[in-house]
Formats: sequence, C-alpha cells, structure tokens
Amino acid sequence: MQWNDLIHNRTQTFIFEETKPDISLIEQIVEEVHTRCPSKQNRVKYKLHILDWSDADLRMDLYAHTDRNPTDPSSCKYNPQVLAPYLFIWTDRDVEKKFTRDGVTILNSEYSDSHWGKRQAEMEIGICSMFTALAAADKGLQSGFCKCIQAEKIEEKYGINPILMMGIGYAKNNPTSYFCPILQKEMPVPSDAWNPKPEVDQYIQYSI
Repeated sequence: MQWNDLIHNRTQTFIFEETKPDISLIEQIVEEVHTRCPSKQNRVKYKLHILDWSDADLRMDLYAHTDRNPTDPSSCKYNPQVLAPYLFIWTDRDVEKKFTRDGVTILNSEYSDSHWGKRQAEMEIGICSMFTALAAADKGLQSGFCKCIQAEKIEEKYGINPILMMGIGYAKNNPTSYFCPILQKEMPVPSDAWNPKPEVDQYIQYSI
C-alpha cells in the first residue's frame, strides 16, 4: 500500500465486524514490530500482550475497566474498540541496566531510575503502537486506541498494568450504535468528530 493510501485509510475505529482476521495477519504485524520498530539500544522497554476471544471472561472484564468516566457510575460509557477480535495490550517491561553489545558489557544506569524507565516505556509504546496501527492498515485491518483504562484494578486482578490498549480487526461500515454487553442495550458509537487540535503553527515551529 502506498503511503498516502495508508495514512488516509487508517482511522480511529470503535466498532469492528465479528469476523476474525486470520492469525497470519497478526503474526505478520508482530514480525514487523519485532524486526522494524525502533527501540532505544534495542532493549524494548515494554511487553506486548495479544488476546483473541479464547478467554471471553477476561476480555469482558477488560472492557468493563474502560469506563470513560469511572467517577460517575451513572455515565456508564465504555470503550467498544476493546471488543475487537484482537486486543493488543502494552505494559512496562523491566530491563537490566547491564547488557552486552559486541562482546562488551555496558552499564546503563538510566535503567535503574524508575522515573526515567517509565518515561522510556511510554515513549516506546507510543512509537510501537503507531507502528502497529499502520502495519494493520497495510493489511486491510483497522485499529482503535484506548487509554481510558482503570489500570490499577486490572493489575490487582491479573498482574499486568496496561499503559495502552488497541483493538484490531475489520471495521464495521458506518455503525451508529453498538450493543454494550455490560449494560445489555444499544449504545451510541463514541464520536471522534470533536477536534480540539490546535492550529499547526501553535505547536510546530521551524526554530527554537
């Protein structure tokens, strides 16, 4: 796929077809991430967990922990992109501060700084997740980012602390609603029409 087609075809997708993409497409994405996605010193400061619906209870519970306004239980608005056929979950990964390169042991004390490590993990997850979204689009798949996550509750139950989640599958064509399995009713599709992005010259400069 050409670059212009790629960036125009990729959209933030909330609702997916039930049709499950062949696992070979997901394996291709993983291979491309592993061999092509940049990482500082190739240390990879994150883990990537990939779930299908083999464990439906787990998937439903993860969806339940994406309430967009958990301080107001009456709102009950979840992130349906998490219901996609495949769910990619990025978490932090501990990295030893000592590593060997070209037969030489190198000490990188930055990795013993938890604050630095957190920032490094989040930066690399940002790079990897966008790489993943474009790799999926190249294969005719769509993706939906999800950052509204009650991560501490998930960690208490499953031992992982999600930093970012992404649904991947075939996009449903122009849906206006979806069936929420928690509320047991049709809910409106979250809208990405709201666009508070500033004008380009407010955040991009050709000088210091």
